[in-house]
Order: sequence, then structure tokens, then C-alpha cells
Amino acid sequence: MALLALAATLGATVWRLRQQTASLPRGTYSVYGAWLRGLIYLCASAVLAALTGVIGRVVAQPPVSSANLADPLWWSLTALCGAVEVIAYFVIWRKGTLPRGRVRHISSVLVFGALWGISEALVFLSIWALAEIVIPIRWGSRLPPSP
Repeated sequence: MALLALAATLGATVWRLRQQTASLPRGTYSVYGAWLRGLIYLCASAVLAALTGVIGRVVAQPPVSSANLADPLWWSLTALCGAVEVIAYFVIWRKGTLPRGRVRHISSVLVFGALWGISEALVFLSIWALAEIVIPIRWGSRLPPSP
């Protein structure tokens, strides 16, 4: 029932987005449209993650264990990933993105990026969970079963 309500809400949101952006010339950027599309993607990825059982497994298992915190290799790889993210988003992406006269607001960029990153992670883990069901996994590690 909750999924039906969420699907109806997403449908109404998409309809509202089309109404808002229909009068704009083609190719015109809409802040409202960008945020709405991002939130639609977040909701859709959350529904997919709920249907595949990913949310229950992610909540049940902490993202960082005490073994990770004691491992210097884990800290080094985490720092490397963080450095790649900072360079990619604040140097490379910033140079390649054309603002077309729009003012950049760093707080909006960080919030939108965090929501988009959470969405991408949920989709990736959902695909992984589906692959575990379809393909007999003999490599890597399985997601732990939800309690």
C-alpha cells in the first residue's frame, strides 16, 4: 500500500514537473526541474532498494566496523577515495561544467551531490543484490542477510 502511495506521488510529481517546464524554451535550465528530477531519482532508488532488501541490510550492518578502524590499509584507501572525490568534483567537474550565467551555491551543490550519491549507492547495491539472486556468486563477498 505504501509503495502504491509512493508511486502515485511520484507520478503526480512528474506530471507537475512537466507542467512547470512545458512553457520554457527547449534546453532552458530549470532549478526547480533539476531538484525535482533529483528527488524523483532518490525516491525511485529508495523503492528499488526496499524491494531488493538492501535498506534493511544496510541499516542492520554498520558501514564501518571496529576491524576497519584498526586497519591502517583501510584508512589509507579511504583517504585515497576521499582525495579522488575532492579532485573529481571540486577541480575536474567544476572546470568542465558550464554555469551559463547561473550563480553557484556551494551548500546546494553539496546537498544535491550527497542526495545523488546516496541514490547511486542504493541503485548499485540493489543491482548487486539482484545479481546475487540470479548469478551463483563464487567470488567477492555477499551482502549479509537482513535480520
